[in-house]
Amino acid sequence: PGILLPATVSLPADKTLLARAFTIFGNMLLSAQLEKCLEREREVVMSEFWMHFPLRFKFELEMREHRALFSGCWLERFCRTLGSPESVACITPSDLQRYYDQYYTPANMSIVGVGGVNLSQLVDLLAASPFAVEKIGERTALPLPTSDVALPLETRHSYEVCQYLTVPVSCGEYRSVAKFPGTINVRTLCILREMLDTVLEDDVREKRAWAYHIACSLGVFRQFSVFSIDCESLAIHALDEIEQVIEECIVSLASREDLFEQVKQRALSSHRMIDPTGRSICAGALDDLADEHRIVTYAEIGNDLKRVTMDNIRSALQWLVPERRWTLLTRP
Repeated sequence: PGILLPATVSLPADKTLLARAFTIFGNMLLSAQLEKCLEREREVVMSEFWMHFPLRFKFELEMREHRALFSGCWLERFCRTLGSPESVACITPSDLQRYYDQYYTPANMSIVGVGGVNLSQLVDLLAASPFAVEKIGERTALPLPTSDVALPLETRHSYEVCQYLTVPVSCGEYRSVAKFPGTINVRTLCILREMLDTVLEDDVREKRAWAYHIACSLGVFRQFSVFSIDCESLAIHALDEIEQVIEECIVSLASREDLFEQVKQRALSSHRMIDPTGRSICAGALDDLADEHRIVTYAEIGNDLKRVTMDNIRSALQWLVPERRWTLLTRP
């Protein structure tokens, strides 16, 4: 267990209003007693769970993926931060209060302010608010990036939807997930993701017309990163060939210097674009605080992008070989 609580605040010029807001939020975040409304909120959480997993077998498939990929890691135990129906049902008021008292402390909170006051004024306002109170607790330590990741306990699972549903299904589904060591530059993985997106779109959609959409996603967990390839609606006649085609697309990236340069320059150009509202800066700062416990400057991100080479891409491809991926194939 352990959390970092970033908060974003749009700062009005009225200091009295802002001070009042900090008092309310500070008391709410640091001094709450949680014995009230537990059962009501438990029902809300359970409703949200079943909204996300209206079919129980979908939850069981996600848990199978997590057990295969994240054995021995906290991600092995759950696939949603809200937990499972079983774990949510076990929480008592004392469990909740103890967790809250231990981790909801000023040491675990960071505030990003954008708006009508300067830094010294913001610090003065916070110093006079409940955010400055003494409360037992310490800053949750960041997990260290790994230089290697274990092979999945299982590399492939195929199932038929008709085992769980009586309604006819007219398409298949493909998903393949891999872990990358946390020591690999995230900008390298972002460029790799864009490269593979382009190749998959060209081959699976444009050339073969097997799917309307296929794409990669990237999740960063500091110890490691999680890379997935997803096609939620795949032509039935492609189910026996899709795995080989995906493998060929991945292997082809090693010789695509042209695509690498194109994607890298596009990333650098996009990075230089200005957001006049400040929203992306604020949202990015929150992500940085959660992932790094610090705000990463645009200069640092730009320098990281510039340093990515084609050799970095080739080196990263070793973590996408079939024996390092967990692949789910859904058949009608």
